[in-house]
Amino acid sequence: MVNYDRVRAIYETGGNIIEMLKDQYSNELSHSEIVQISYDIQAGAYTRKALANPEIESSRGSIFASIINNLGSFDSIMEAGVGEATSMTAIVKNLDTLPKTLSGFDISLSRLGYARNFVQEHLPINADFAVADMENIPLPDSSMDLVYTVHALEPNGGNEAALLEELYRVTRKFLVLFEPSYELGNEQSRAHIDKHNYIKGLVDTALTLGCKVIENKLLFDSNHLSANNTSVIVIEKPYLSSSYSAQKTKTEWACPISKHQLVSAKGCYYSPKSNVAYAKVGGLPILLTNRAILATHFDEL
Repeated sequence: MVNYDRVRAIYETGGNIIEMLKDQYSNELSHSEIVQISYDIQAGAYTRKALANPEIESSRGSIFASIINNLGSFDSIMEAGVGEATSMTAIVKNLDTLPKTLSGFDISLSRLGYARNFVQEHLPINADFAVADMENIPLPDSSMDLVYTVHALEPNGGNEAALLEELYRVTRKFLVLFEPSYELGNEQSRAHIDKHNYIKGLVDTALTLGCKVIENKLLFDSNHLSANNTSVIVIEKPYLSSSYSAQKTKTEWACPISKHQLVSAKGCYYSPKSNVAYAKVGGLPILLTNRAILATHFDEL
C-alpha cells in the first residue's frame, strides 16, 4: 500500500514523485495510477503559480488561443488533462468566440476542485468537469468540435498511439496538442524528455494512425528557467455528422466503458448499456472504468 505521507514529504522537499513511485510501486500500480497520485499530491501548485505569475499565464494563453482562433469558432471545446484549469482559463479569455459548451477532465479529483474554483472566479462562462482517464474518455464519438491538450500527454512516453487514437475519437473537427517536442527541441529539451520518458514522435504516430496533420511547429523552446519546450500539432478530422447536439450547454458525459450517454439519476450517473453506476464526489462525476459499480437492478433502488 502506498505511503502517502512519505510521498507528500518527497514532494515538499522537491523530489520527483513519479520517479519514486515507479521505483518502489511499479509492481502494484499502473502508469495511470502513478500519474494520478503524483498530480493529486501536487494539487493547488498550478493555481498558486498562475496567481503569482499572471502575465506569463496570460501571454501563453494568448499564443495558444491564437492557434485555435485561426481554426475558426467552435460550439464545444474540451481540454483533456485539464489540471487546475489555469491554461483553460487563459486560453478561453483570448478566444474570439466563447463556446456554448466548455468541458475538461483530469485523473485527479483534487486538481478538479481547484479547476472548478478557478474557472468560477476568472471566466464569464461555466465549465463541466469530470474525473477521467485519457485512455478511456467518457464522451461519445465525435462529440466535441475541438479537443486540445496542454502538456497532458507529456508523461505518457510509450503510450502515444493509444492516447492519440482516443483523443481523435472524441473530437469532431480538430485536435490541437500543445505538448513538448523531442524532434523540434534543442539538446537540453531532448535530454530532459529522455530522462523522464516523456512522449516522442507524436506527428509520426498521428500519420501512422491515418490522421491529417496540418501544423507542427515549436512555440517555446527550453531555456534557463525550464527544460521543457512547447510545440503545437494541429490535426484536422474529416467532418462527420454527430448525434451530439451543438446547441447543448452542458456536457453529455458518456460511460467510459461503452461510450454510450449516461443518465443522471439518484445522485449518481448510470449507464443502461453497461449496467454500471458512477459516483459523484462534491458534484464531480468519477468516470473511471475501475470505479464503475455494477448495478443491474438500478431501477429498483
